[in-house]
Amino acid sequence: MRSLAQQMQRAEKALKKTPKQALQWGAVNLCSTLAGETKQSPKLRKIVPNPHPNAKTDARRAKWGVNKWRVGTGKSYFVPIYKTGEFGGVRFVEKDGREFKSHWGPTKNKWIPIAGIPDTQEDKNLPSVKNSPKRIIGRRGLAKKCWHSAKKRLFSGGNVYAMGVQNVASVKVGGSTFAPFIKIITNLRYTIEALKHGESSINNAISNAASSMAKKINDKLGILK
Repeated sequence: MRSLAQQMQRAEKALKKTPKQALQWGAVNLCSTLAGETKQSPKLRKIVPNPHPNAKTDARRAKWGVNKWRVGTGKSYFVPIYKTGEFGGVRFVEKDGREFKSHWGPTKNKWIPIAGIPDTQEDKNLPSVKNSPKRIIGRRGLAKKCWHSAKKRLFSGGNVYAMGVQNVASVKVGGSTFAPFIKIITNLRYTIEALKHGESSINNAISNAASSMAKKINDKLGILK
């Protein structure tokens, strides 16, 4: 923080920025480096075995599913991927395996394996655990986007909106002309967990923000370093 503060003071003296302008410039750099230290989740959730003790022996239970995060608590919970189609007409017995429940003829009410043609688009489009919409992470990158969106509020303050989510963060701008302040609050419970190296990423981000600001000031002053 001392290094970043020094660069903000340097911006005031060398580039004739006001204290508020220097502070906002420093905050812009910090939000950018915090975004750089934030991980982005993959597009799809991992397929995991059903943790229920009876899942392996009870055919009424899904063998596979995904873990999701519960909004508001930050805790994960298991979501089964078991059936699809009208009246549960298809059930999944393996990650790629599936069965269709017959509704007529001698096989009525029996589960019949569905065998697709390997290496064809038709086979890829068949419903399966791997193709389940439940695997799609709809708001991947929200933690990273939160920091970028916060930059837009560093001048006016207010609530931060990102990826269709209201109030993911808030920014308060205040103080006097010579003693301004900016307060950024993230409301995502998993903000620290989303950082590449946990809490130590905060120090990395502050250090990188100071270095970035120093380079930009040098460039404006024509200093080669």
